[in-house]
Amino acid sequence: MVNNNTKSSKKGLSTRQLVIAALFVALALVVKPFEIYILPVARFSFVSVPIIMAGIILGPFWGAGVGVIVDILGLVLMDKSGMAMNPILTLASAMIGFVPGLVFARSGKNETASRAKYNIYNVVCYLGLLLVVTAILLVNGTLSFTDGVLYIISPSSGAPTVVSTLTIVLVAAAFVVYSVIVIVMVTRNPGNDPARQIMPKMLFAVTLGMIIGDILISGLGLGLQYGWPLPLMLVVRIIKSFFAIPVYTLVCFVIYKAAARFRI
Repeated sequence: MVNNNTKSSKKGLSTRQLVIAALFVALALVVKPFEIYILPVARFSFVSVPIIMAGIILGPFWGAGVGVIVDILGLVLMDKSGMAMNPILTLASAMIGFVPGLVFARSGKNETASRAKYNIYNVVCYLGLLLVVTAILLVNGTLSFTDGVLYIISPSSGAPTVVSTLTIVLVAAAFVVYSVIVIVMVTRNPGNDPARQIMPKMLFAVTLGMIIGDILISGLGLGLQYGWPLPLMLVVRIIKSFFAIPVYTLVCFVIYKAAARFRI
């Protein structure tokens, strides 16, 4: 005989998870209109934050589900371009929720012991992104520097286009911020603060989710959609991630602390 209390508990848990997932979907749709387009294939937005947090708080499959729903509803309700649904981009949105959720679901309970491990992972990811960008720029010739001016090869015409000073400053600033955050997390002693103990894992979860979902899968989908070569797409997506990863990590950390306080 099935215990009725157990059934009620499971039903209540599922209802609670469904409500929280719906809240994350609603939050993502609320912030979606405030997207900032850097290029047609790169935009900065906080839509990914609720998707990431759904995976971290509810689990990887809930995070993936929230990512899929947000992508579909965002296209149906808010996209005015008439663009058809791109299943690769939907998969990318799902992975942005699934991967961070998987990192948290599979990690151990002892945050102090795992802190060093995640610091190593963060350094490896950080250096890996830098090496990939550098290798592509050197081998592919996407960027060139002539007479004191930086040029980028236009994907549409194949001709060099001048890169604005503002773009260079923003990219450099984002790179510095990301570098500082990684260095601080690796070197700083969090003491006995359990919230600070979790920061390296939070950074790794966000970084890995962005690498798989936003850089690789989304980069492939947008490259096919707009006809951009994959090497250039990877460069653009990685540079955008220098902005997004530290900002997303800090915002997710604040939400995570608030959720823990209210026992969400």
